[in-house]
Amino acid sequence: MLKISHLKAGYGDTAIIWDLSLEVNAGEIVALIGVNGAGKTTLLRTIMGLLAPWSGSITYRGRELTGLATDRIVGLGINMTPQGRRLFAGMSVEENLLMGAFLRRDGEIKADLERIYGLFPRLGERRRQTAGTLSGGEQQMCALGRSLMSRPALLLLDEMSLGLAPVVVEMLLDLVLQIREQGTTVLLVEQDVEEALLRADRGYVLEGGRISLSAPAGELLADRKLQEAYLGL
Repeated sequence: MLKISHLKAGYGDTAIIWDLSLEVNAGEIVALIGVNGAGKTTLLRTIMGLLAPWSGSITYRGRELTGLATDRIVGLGINMTPQGRRLFAGMSVEENLLMGAFLRRDGEIKADLERIYGLFPRLGERRRQTAGTLSGGEQQMCALGRSLMSRPALLLLDEMSLGLAPVVVEMLLDLVLQIREQGTTVLLVEQDVEEALLRADRGYVLEGGRISLSAPAGELLADRKLQEAYLGL
């Protein structure tokens, strides 16, 4: 579904990603792990067209994404739930969710809104509440639901667990499994390495802007060097 080949990108004169290649197949949950500053968010921003790559290619279902505007990329079936939620704090939960369907012109938006409330019952209870007054976990649910309202075939999730209690993180990551079961492929950037790999099919380790290791998720969890570096074992 997604193929990245020899990608290089950065900010100003500083390269953050160096010769990076990875693939995401349809129906997978693929985890991308690495320390802060490794280039994870930079990669997602480049996929979404928010940052122009210096070289290399990004193809989605065989189509080159390089040079496309972000709204075109969303229209092709990719969406990203950004780090930090980025909600419209003064708008209601339902208004935030409907912003996710801004580019849609079909007649099924209302049905999808109810589907989101089925996936996140707490959002249904708070649909008229302003997003800025929600708890951190509820805000993350709202951000995730907003992304799903665009009906993405490929969802990029950037650090969902940031600042949240472990029990909330587990609940959200379990919901990612449900989202995959409903037909959405997921590229998961997550600081909670163990919880991410427990739910992923495959994983990549990003170090210094380069992929240093890739393997099925179970193999990565059993890798001694990864355990020492990320799990404190």
